Amino acid sequence: MFSEKTIMVTGGTGSIGQYLIRKMCKENPKRIIVYSRDEEKQYFMQKRFMNKNIEYYIGDVRDYGRILYLLDGVDYVIHTAAMKQVPIVENNPLEATEINIMGTENIIRASEYQHVEKVICFSSDKAVNPVNCMGMTKAIVERMIKNKNHGVDVIGIRLGNVLNTNGSVFDLWNKQIEKNRKITLTSKQMTRYFMRKKDVYDLVLHALKYGKKSEIIFSKMKIGCMYDVAKQICKLNGLG
Repeated sequence: MFSEKTIMVTGGTGSIGQYLIRKMCKENPKRIIVYSRDEEKQYFMQKRFMNKNIEYYIGDVRDYGRILYLLDGVDYVIHTAAMKQVPIVENNPLEATEINIMGTENIIRASEYQHVEKVICFSSDKAVNPVNCMGMTKAIVERMIKNKNHGVDVIGIRLGNVLNTNGSVFDLWNKQIEKNRKITLTSKQMTRYFMRKKDVYDLVLHALKYGKKSEIIFSKMKIGCMYDVAKQICKLNGLG
């Protein structure tokens, strides 16, 4: 799938981005372009990966000119860059709109101009009947994906809560446990859909192989009551 292909991964220094890139590297791609705003993460990622076919570029998805320049000769775009943390998005709705919505529009327009083969855009289960700003921005992104007037094949994949990613509730709970603090939970009735990073990679592959223009693809995900999950985590850590 990725052999001799050039792929741009926006938000490539994130947990999911790095996992996808590690998997793609096994298939001998021609080039992988990592596009992100985090200089420190790019520095440490270069040290870990040590792969001459990976190129690193600092940039923002709001910068259309920069994206247009870097997409020259790119076959696939995997667009993971977004503001995802619900409380932060709630406090910064305009910035989230610019990054999640206008950033996606920049990716799509630049990809169309540069004749990219396929663009895979990440969405969220929070886009379904959204109740917060993050979900609202992703709901609009999904409507943009469904617009068949694009001159490029844009396919969306809808994710649940991906395990073992930075900023996830499990990441928060582990840090709280390490500091001997009680773990926090918003509501005992709260439920969430869960995915593994491997599931995300499989969705990307499926979208590239079989996805059709303007489709939103998602997999059947396991659902869990967060109160029960929290109790199990406490038990595993000897906290009763």
